Amino acid sequence: MTRPATERGTALRGAGIAFAGLAVATLILLVFSAMLNGAEFGTMTHPLRWLTRLDREEALGLLSDGAQVISSVLGIAITVVAIVLELAANRYSHEITRLFIHEPINIGVMSLYVLTTLLCVWVSGTLGIPAPDAALPNAAFVLTMALITVSLLVMLPYFYFVFSFLSPLSIIEQLRGQAYRGITAAVSDPTISSQLLVTQTIDELQDVARSAMEHSDRAIAMASVNALAELLMEYEALRPELPTAWFQLNDAIRRDPDFVSLAPSASQEIELNGFWVQYKVFQQYVSLMRHSVPESHDVANLIAINTQRIGTRAAQDHAELISQCSR
Repeated sequence: MTRPATERGTALRGAGIAFAGLAVATLILLVFSAMLNGAEFGTMTHPLRWLTRLDREEALGLLSDGAQVISSVLGIAITVVAIVLELAANRYSHEITRLFIHEPINIGVMSLYVLTTLLCVWVSGTLGIPAPDAALPNAAFVLTMALITVSLLVMLPYFYFVFSFLSPLSIIEQLRGQAYRGITAAVSDPTISSQLLVTQTIDELQDVARSAMEHSDRAIAMASVNALAELLMEYEALRPELPTAWFQLNDAIRRDPDFVSLAPSASQEIELNGFWVQYKVFQQYVSLMRHSVPESHDVANLIAINTQRIGTRAAQDHAELISQCSR
């Protein structure tokens, strides 16, 4: 299971390179401007001496301005992210919103802006209190200024990460990774929530493909079709490790739209063979085939090719799956 990690890793590497580039450019400009201005480098060469001589009134003014800047940047970030997120969710799948909210990078960056703003406010209110016996005078000011610097430097790299994160191909890989993690978790703990996660994610991949076909995004639709096939291939590799409870059709699965209308004999056959995941994927293929035949012939051909791949591989170990591929 490498592709979801690769997509996310590519976005993180790109954001990291952008952050490093901005940090180096800022440092170079700072040194260059100081040289032109004839300023001393006491801040860098003797930081402790600079801290003891720091004027408190100037520090309070800087922190007050910093709080305003960071709060403005936070408002801009929230506005841009909300617009892009809403557009992506409306076009492809509402599951994008949940994936975005649970992404640690998004939580970390937003928390950085909020904490920096709060720290600016509180340090501004307490910096005027004298502390003659302080071990490191004005250390709170330096820490706050460092956070302000990081918050400003991280804005553009964060936007790069968000746009990469919300790209359709990245969303498809994240959905497939989410389903795979649900299956791997079921190896040790086959809970109903894991089964529901897999069924819902398969539905979301189908929704992305259908929405892409409606907007004539054949590449996105074909990527979703491939993701369903790859997920099923990975599931077949893990299938021998799954416990018996995983293959049972509980009430939650029976209420799924793809299972609720099945005849009792068909449900018994699926449960007996333990092929409810395969049946779920093939139902999405059938639905996508109906929508793709009139106009999206390439998607229909890819569905047929993937079905043949699944059937060829299943013929080696699970002859019962051949009938589902044929149907």
